[in-house]
Amino acid sequence: MGTQANEYSKKLVAERHYPPNYNFQWIVDKANNFPAHFDKNNQPNIIEIVGLLDYFDLEAIKRLFSSVYQNLPDGGVFITSNIVDNPERKFITNVVGWNMIYKLPEHFHEIAIEVGFKDEDIKILYEPFKIHFVMTAKKR
Repeated sequence: MGTQANEYSKKLVAERHYPPNYNFQWIVDKANNFPAHFDKNNQPNIIEIVGLLDYFDLEAIKRLFSSVYQNLPDGGVFITSNIVDNPERKFITNVVGWNMIYKLPEHFHEIAIEVGFKDEDIKILYEPFKIHFVMTAKKR
């Protein structure tokens, strides 16, 4: 699926004719390996992890958040989300077969603080159906 998503996004970028100074990169790898694709002279300003952490336990999330914090430059933004317990859970688990790990926004907030983000730089919002929350954290 990762390869299909990358090819689709490459097509979208090509269709939109972004200016040459935009730097798009496509990487297929494990989430924890992302630092191997960057160095101090080439750090991402935005790190977005959406649709993945629903399958990670809290310890794995803590390791990934720590790596994100260490590899994000000052002023950079981390965007992530997770599913929360909701009435669709039985259907998603039993019919669709997605065994997600439902978490509360407080879990992400606590971990973000623990790895170094400041409380005042973390924002958490629910989407309108309150099935997922989105967290943004800016590094100072």
